[in-house]
Amino acid sequence: MKLVRVSAILAAVAIAPAVLLPSAAHAAGNAQPAGAAAPDTASEPAAGAEPATAAPTQEEQDRAAVRAILDDAATGRGVREAAEKALAGSAQDVRHFLDVDLERARRDDNQVRATQIMSAGGPAVRKAANEAFNGTYEDVLRFLEVGQFVARAQDDRVQLVQIISAGGPEVKRAGQIAFGSDDPGVLRKFIETGQFEAAAKDAANEAANEAAKAAAEAAKGTAGATAGATAAQDAGTGVHAVTPAAVRTEVNTAADTSELASTGGGDGLGWELGGSATALALGAGLLLAARRRTADER
Repeated sequence: MKLVRVSAILAAVAIAPAVLLPSAAHAAGNAQPAGAAAPDTASEPAAGAEPATAAPTQEEQDRAAVRAILDDAATGRGVREAAEKALAGSAQDVRHFLDVDLERARRDDNQVRATQIMSAGGPAVRKAANEAFNGTYEDVLRFLEVGQFVARAQDDRVQLVQIISAGGPEVKRAGQIAFGSDDPGVLRKFIETGQFEAAAKDAANEAANEAAKAAAEAAKGTAGATAGATAAQDAGTGVHAVTPAAVRTEVNTAADTSELASTGGGDGLGWELGGSATALALGAGLLLAARRRTADER
């Protein structure tokens, strides 16, 4: 038994160099030289990637917020002045404006704006503004956002009725169309521009009617003058002269007298009477024609 154990030990000692030596040689071949470092691939950026930028500081964010407030067209005068003052100061000034001064200045601006609307508005607008001022700050905001427009529509309808009552045909027609609309913008547009456009049409129509009336009167006067001239010409030639009955009787008597004178039944006085009667008849005809011409001219 001891011989077997000794043989096993000798066999293990014999094969140990064959097993250990190749493994050591493989490890030596893969080992890094002394002082050499492995390549650092993590520090190299990927191809095409943008370099990382630093996050903005709190001051930069605050200043950007203030600039956005200044860029808003609805920002009031008080807020603008406070914002510009804060930007000209330190980081603490900017932060204080955003936390405290902004809301205070915005309240003041809204109060001023509501006062201006009340001053320029009609009865309904003034009443709504006074009610808002007697309430809370939220009531003032509600008036600015909604109440002023509702009240203005009421005032516009009252004004629209007044314009229709005093306007001409075109103003009345356009005003009635606007009054029938539920859109407050339609009422406001008629009051601001529509009524003046309609009034201009009424003025143009009235001028055209006056011109047509004057032309008709002129044509009538020309026709009357032409008729009078024709009557005067006819009276002068004796073609259509109208002779009164009394004159015709005298003319006939004169004619009879002339006949007696021509037959010797009278004397020289007959000829004179005949000539006088004829002249009287002609004079009466001319006088009547002149009177008719004067009446036609009138």
